[in-house]
Amino acid sequence: MAHILKKIVTGALLFVSLAATALDLPVRTINGRQYYYYEVRNRETVYGLSKRLGVTREEIVRYNPSMAAGLKRGAILYFPVDEFSDRIPAADSLAYPEPEGSDSYISSMPDDMFAETDTADTATTSQADSTGVEIPAKGPLAVVCIPGGEFESKRAQMALDFYRGFLIAADTLAGRSGRVDVRVVDSHNPGAISQELLDSARVVIGPEDATALAALAGRCRDSHTYLLNLFVVADTLYTANPYVMQANIPAADMYDKACEALGSEFPGFVPVILRNTAARNEKDPFTACLKQHFSQKGLPYVEINYVDRLQTADLAELDTEPSRNYVFVPSSGTLAEFNKFAYVLKNFRDSRMIRNNADDTGTTGRRAEIFGYPDWIAFRGDAQMLLHQLDARIYSRFFDDYDNFSSRTIDSEFMHWFGKPMEESVPSQGLLGYDAGSYVLRNILSHSGGFDPLWQGAFRGIQSTFRFVRHPGGGLYNTGLYLIRFETDGRLSARTL
Repeated sequence: MAHILKKIVTGALLFVSLAATALDLPVRTINGRQYYYYEVRNRETVYGLSKRLGVTREEIVRYNPSMAAGLKRGAILYFPVDEFSDRIPAADSLAYPEPEGSDSYISSMPDDMFAETDTADTATTSQADSTGVEIPAKGPLAVVCIPGGEFESKRAQMALDFYRGFLIAADTLAGRSGRVDVRVVDSHNPGAISQELLDSARVVIGPEDATALAALAGRCRDSHTYLLNLFVVADTLYTANPYVMQANIPAADMYDKACEALGSEFPGFVPVILRNTAARNEKDPFTACLKQHFSQKGLPYVEINYVDRLQTADLAELDTEPSRNYVFVPSSGTLAEFNKFAYVLKNFRDSRMIRNNADDTGTTGRRAEIFGYPDWIAFRGDAQMLLHQLDARIYSRFFDDYDNFSSRTIDSEFMHWFGKPMEESVPSQGLLGYDAGSYVLRNILSHSGGFDPLWQGAFRGIQSTFRFVRHPGGGLYNTGLYLIRFETDGRLSARTL
């Protein structure tokens, strides 16, 4: 990996890297490999350090991409002995020094070390969390599973972004009382998590591979360790395993909440379900839920089928009852399909607004709105403009308010530490890592090294809301969901459901 934190001490991100020096440096053995280490001093620069250690700036930056933006006091630099032994005389092996005047830090591993380091002090007594699940004595330890190796592909870069966001979250908590160890392991390596490490951990952030997740879930159950699944969206392990935490609201619950939100957002409106009979209507599960929801309440809805592209004539039947308010719900969330109906809906909506303005009777009818899908948040250009002109609403598991100060602060921190912006993705993996790190680490620190999956009821992050509930006879699942509005002034707003 291109970077990994070693320690976070009193609010400082400390990046681990590989370098070389002409000085005598202590040596530490980690996973059978020896490393020199060096602690950056106050006001040291990359240029100055290169002169002091007898290496080029290019060498430092090559082994430490995060150092290109500058050094920070207390950062720990690692130098693999087998690569620099001809340039560095080894000193006696020393234990990693504790920071002066601080008992709060979060530890991790240097580059390419996908295995555990020394464990933190552990508790000595068993306890039960607020869900009633008995857990044995454990230390304040969190494990993060991400793929190791080279980070060249888009997918790999997003995985790296996730961990970088996690580290920034750790940095914000460094000054708090208490200690949390964070270990990163290679999710591509089935044996990356030793049994000893698993038995010691409070929570593991699981891998993105469904097969690996299932195997790890069984081990977590045996070890009484919570497994937080952020990546396998449709996984159902939580239904039977009391230690699995499904971070993505299950589809059925999401649809139920979205249907309720549509009804509360547009009271008295008649849903109009649009289906292209010549296309794949991949949102049929949601529209089926919507029809069932309204039928059970004895409320009307309308279905309109069209071929290939929606035409104005397809909506003619709606004007037979001009006082009705309609909310359109397409059966597809793709950009290609959106382009086949959006302009017709805009014209229909505009014509109704004109008639409302011309009506002196004060009627509130003739409104036309649109309700859609998480996919739309990624639309750009004309499609995005149309969403705002339509005053569209969507449901989504994630919401990043681009105008939010906290969100932009994280962006700035990310750029500062890693010399590049987060990869563009929906959801942002950097923000997902930040939110997950904030939730897990704050949880552990707030429970004196323990972990409570029902802590706080709801945890609102930058992009995610974690509101876990217990599944009968199983683990936990998140119920957090957003209703997002594309405001006509170009802004985005959202409320949690």
